[in-house]
Amino acid sequence: HPDLVAALRHVGDQATAESNVRFEFTLTGAPSRCSPRLEEQLLRIAREAIQNSIRHARPTVISLHLEYDRDSIRLRVVDDGRGFDFAPSSNVKEHYGLKSMQERAELVGGRLTVVSARGKGTTVETVVPNPAGAYKYAS
Repeated sequence: HPDLVAALRHVGDQATAESNVRFEFTLTGAPSRCSPRLEEQLLRIAREAIQNSIRHARPTVISLHLEYDRDSIRLRVVDDGRGFDFAPSSNVKEHYGLKSMQERAELVGGRLTVVSARGKGTTVETVVPNPAGAYKYAS
């Protein structure tokens, strides 16, 4: 299994290859090895968020930010597309493919948040616990 960073880059490049969308990837923090189950769910969330964006938002740029810190791994997919009316109080389960992404995040003890507004793009953020981080940053 390739490491998560390489796999996420590949997912983004692959998803945007047939489109006019530019894919950007940024990494913050020191990547730590996480369980194959956690990596799989993060990959699937990233793929789904990118594909949703291409399918619905007509973006010119999709950025994927992966951030490791002591306690968590944060995955953010941000597009500059047309966005949609999304009230945080509304039920995430009613929107597009957000239900399955939310369920994937919950499967690995994380949470998914979505921020979007018409004409303002969309941010899908997943934060999951990073069991390896506590050891890595302990020194």
